[in-house]
Amino acid sequence: MLEILTGLGGLAVVITGALLVKVGEIDPGILPLLAILAMSAFLPVSEIAQIGRQLADTLGSTRRYYGLENEPVIITDGTNSEVGKNDFDIIIQDVNFSYPGQNRHALEEITVSIPSGGTLALVGTSGAGKTTLAQILMRFWDPDTGNVKLKGLI
Repeated sequence: MLEILTGLGGLAVVITGALLVKVGEIDPGILPLLAILAMSAFLPVSEIAQIGRQLADTLGSTRRYYGLENEPVIITDGTNSEVGKNDFDIIIQDVNFSYPGQNRHALEEITVSIPSGGTLALVGTSGAGKTTLAQILMRFWDPDTGNVKLKGLI
């Protein structure tokens, strides 16, 4: 809408300028300068008009943020989840996982043992489940079946 008004404003300046050139009020060489000046004058106005849209976007984003912040926590810790010092083995045992609404398993019967201080490299083709396994290790998701244990604790 604002672009239409900017174009109409520039057109009005050109038409008015052409009439003034015709009656000899202004020099014909000034007409292009006036047209460019008129179009340039509308740019700050259009930026000011965008503030309302940006504010509405910000308010919408803020509402979504607070809505997400107030969501109940779905993932809960196990009953025996106390961890002492940081030298523990990570044991992934018979883990199956499917994303919500998907019939296909993203992970199927995965069993891995990572010794304390060890390193695991996840290598595979796209869609093989590398990211899904990493997300399960970070508790972004819980497995459908199977366990992720720390030194034998579920």
